[in-house]
Parts: sequence; structure tokens; C-alpha cells
Amino acid sequence: MLFACIITNILAIALPSLRISPLLLIRIATIALLYAAALSFNVVYIQSIGSGIGIFSGLFHVTLISQSIETFFYVVGALILMPWSLTNAPQIKEYPLIILFTVLGGSLLLSSAPAEIINPFYSLPFPLLDSPKSDGAGLALHLLMSAVLPIKPVESEPSKRLTNSEKTAFTVTHPLTDIIIGLCLGDLYLQRQKSGVNTCLHFKQGICHNEYIYHLYDLFNSYCPSHPKSYLLPPDKRTGKVYSSIYFRTYTLPCFNEFYSLFYNSGKKIVPENIGDLLTTSGLAYWICDDGSFDPQKGCVYLCTNSFSLQEVNLLIKTLNNKWDLKCTINKQGNAFIIRIPKKSLPILQSLLKDTIPAMMKHKIGF
Repeated sequence: MLFACIITNILAIALPSLRISPLLLIRIATIALLYAAALSFNVVYIQSIGSGIGIFSGLFHVTLISQSIETFFYVVGALILMPWSLTNAPQIKEYPLIILFTVLGGSLLLSSAPAEIINPFYSLPFPLLDSPKSDGAGLALHLLMSAVLPIKPVESEPSKRLTNSEKTAFTVTHPLTDIIIGLCLGDLYLQRQKSGVNTCLHFKQGICHNEYIYHLYDLFNSYCPSHPKSYLLPPDKRTGKVYSSIYFRTYTLPCFNEFYSLFYNSGKKIVPENIGDLLTTSGLAYWICDDGSFDPQKGCVYLCTNSFSLQEVNLLIKTLNNKWDLKCTINKQGNAFIIRIPKKSLPILQSLLKDTIPAMMKHKIGF
């Protein structure tokens, strides 16, 4: 646990340059605190409890009462960080608080460690404190101070406000145009200002697709005011489980207006009539990244087109068959319709997309 807390502290100080999910830090902090509570509770039964130094540093010897208070602190800290206690928070913003509790369990546990064990760790890069290094209490303070103060949270980075001339200077390059077309068929959400002037792109995925969302961010970061952010959704009404998502958005820019005009009608997403002219190999790859799934038993690929009408799905099938001879068929799913790319067309699809589809999503075409 000592190494886990120290490594977590080092990684946290590196934020926001490192892509670390706050949810991961919360889990590590909770485990560290619960583990420290278990060890602290176990100490109560040691016969030599009247000797040594505990959470109160050198002021008091360890007693049953002091050790119980120490255990209480660990348990309360863990409960505070339990995921279900954060379900009402729309975003996890308090990075310093998270890191404080992450290190708290390890640093308090260290307060009982002998000097010969902890002194070597003072050679690690914790820059703030250079106080006497004679016991665990000193290292505890060292870790806590260096964990909290140096951090500038990603969430607190101010968004730059663009002038009208800066907004009009943005253009969408040809490779990104093809990708946006494919993403618009998938999960990409385009939002237009209430004034109806400019458009913003919203990218969102489940936290399990963290690598993919950062891949998209790498493509669109020059259009974005901030890094991707993660947040917890309200508990699922059926299962009670809490799911997490990660998202980022672009500036609201005039260069995205053409995509809004193509894919939205009265605020509802549609399939453009000229999709056959718009959809390229790159667009198909990113469409599959968003809405595709591979069935290993049947060897076929499904495209979730549930939100589109039967006429629109037939138009998409016609496009796929005419352009790449994928011999797609339509499957009914409840009251909606999805596209099926059969097993016999899988080699064609794989040959078409093997160099285009992002590596973390190749499993969606059977690789």
C-alpha cells in the first residue's frame, strides 16, 4: 500500500498532462483507506499497544482509544470516497481533495513505521518539505503537503473565450471532414446555439472507451477549449448500478455549421439524402467505432441504426452495398432497424478498414 500511495501521488502531481481518470484515483484512495483501517484495527489486539508512536506523533503513546480514533478516521475517509456517495455530483472536480484522501490512508499508516523503513523514500521527488526526517509523522506531512499544493486541476483550467475573428479563422481539413461524417452517423452530437449562428461538437463515450475518446481528442484538440472530463451518471433505475462517462466538446464555431445543416432537421438527427457522396472509407471506419459491434459466433458486424427511420436505414444499406459491395441486410430490433454486414462480406470489410480504423477499435471488425 505504501508504494501504491506514493505512485498515485507522483501521477497526480503530473496532472493534467497525464490522462488519469478521477474514478481510478477514488478507487485507489478507498482501497488504501480501508486497508489502513483493517491494519489499524488489528493493532488494537497487539499486547505492546502502550508503546510506539501513532497518529498523534510524539504527543501520546498509542492506546486503545487513540488507535480506535485512528481507525475511525480511515473508515470515514473511505466512506466519503465511496462511488455511491458521489452519484449526485455531475462531475468530479475536486482533484486536490481526491489526492488528499488518496495519500491520507498511506501517510497515516506510515506514522507508525520505523525510521529505517521510511527514510529512503525521502529521496523521491516530493519538493515541498525539507523538514527533519526522523519518523513516519514527518513523512506523513511530507506526502500530504506535496500531494495537495502543487496540483492545478484540469477541471479548473479556464476556457479561452474566442473573438468572432478567431472563430471564423477555424476550418475543417479534408481528413477530419470524412471522420465527422462517419461520427455523425454514430454517437457524435451537434449542438447549435440558441441564436442559430454556430455549432458545437459533443463527443461522449462510456469510461470503458477512455482510450478511444482520447484518440478522438487528439484529432480534434485544436478545436477544443479543455481536456476530456469524466462524470458519474445517476444510478440505473433497473439495476441500481452507477455508470460513468467521459466526454469533451469543441468550441462553438461556424466551420461546423455545414455538418449541422446536413444531419439535423428541426433539431432531430437525420441521414442526408446524398450520404452516398459523403461517406468515405474513413467515415465508415469511425461510424463502426461508434455504433458497430462484432458477433464472433456468427462472424458478422452489426451497425446500430436504431434512431433512424426505415427509409433512412435502407438508404444507408444502399450506400454500403453500392460503394463497397458489402451485401448488407436489414434486421428488425423491436420497433427499430439495424444493419447487418454478413460473414461472407467480413474479409472485404477487414481489407477495406485494416489501415484506417483505430487500433483500439479493431475488435469491432473481427480483428
